[in-house]
Amino acid sequence: MGYLQREEIDVTATGLMMNVDRMPYVDFVGDILVLRSPLIFRQPGLSSVSNLFVLPFRKTVWISIVVVTFLYSMVLFLNLFLKMRLFRLKETDDSSVAEILSVIMAYVCGQGTGLELRPGTGRITLCILSMFCFFLSVSFSAKIVALLHSSAHTIKSLSDLTHGPMSVGMQNVVYNKHFFSISKDKEVSELFQKKILPQGEKAIMKPDIGIKKVKDGLYAYKVETPWAYTLVTRTFEDKEKCDLDELHPFKMPTVAVGLQEKSGYKEPIARSFSRIVETGLKQRTMNLYYPQKPFCNLHNIGYSSVKLTDFKPALDFVLYGLVFSFILLLFELLYTTR
Repeated sequence: MGYLQREEIDVTATGLMMNVDRMPYVDFVGDILVLRSPLIFRQPGLSSVSNLFVLPFRKTVWISIVVVTFLYSMVLFLNLFLKMRLFRLKETDDSSVAEILSVIMAYVCGQGTGLELRPGTGRITLCILSMFCFFLSVSFSAKIVALLHSSAHTIKSLSDLTHGPMSVGMQNVVYNKHFFSISKDKEVSELFQKKILPQGEKAIMKPDIGIKKVKDGLYAYKVETPWAYTLVTRTFEDKEKCDLDELHPFKMPTVAVGLQEKSGYKEPIARSFSRIVETGLKQRTMNLYYPQKPFCNLHNIGYSSVKLTDFKPALDFVLYGLVFSFILLLFELLYTTR
């Protein structure tokens, strides 16, 4: 810009970004390209935003399961009562109320039991309950497998990205920080203040590092598409490509050739650029140097391993169960000693 203003050069060798501040001092001609520099990220998996073990069934189905289990429990309790009344037997460890509850939990969880119920009604009840739990288990398992391959698609705007669990970084080019800082959009400013500024220089990195973090998940990276698409095509699996999404925080300015104000070269250069566009040379060059967005091939998505985050709710449940059993053991020890 300084060379043009001091009339030391007539034409810039590289393109300049067109903006209002430069218009009074420089003439622009022949738009070269429009930069695309979106925030690229992978939509988080369902396990990152919700409990996978609750999602297979809707709320009404869960309520129905609880109601059916309760009804079967009442039938078994009635069977225990009739057993003691009709056969005049005392309640034992094998036919106590606690044992009936254990049987119900065992069948719901897909386990068997060695409990023998003498009246035929109890045996029929257990047989139907086992069939009910079998079909329930098959449906639950099939849905879980499908959910493990699904993405949440919860990040749909800059506000979702700002208030979500993702970290944000940007490519090491000068204009990124400049356009973020001068933006008057509230969502863009909030994203810059909360996600980028607190990191300092750590938020600015080379494309290969940024795209690797995007591949690892829960990371959004603002980068020019030529760099991004080339690295994604080279390093991402088909499943990871299908999870990719983009958000555009602001519109990038057009890049054009800069001339001295009222320069005599403006008209011939403009005609030359028009000729380049008409003959298709510009489009051919764009196709060579600006790759298209990587194609998502759903048919090539293979097996994906279960991560610890997917299994975490089950581990939490086991931990809560151990804590509860230990507390119950303490109460039992206190009760027996006193």
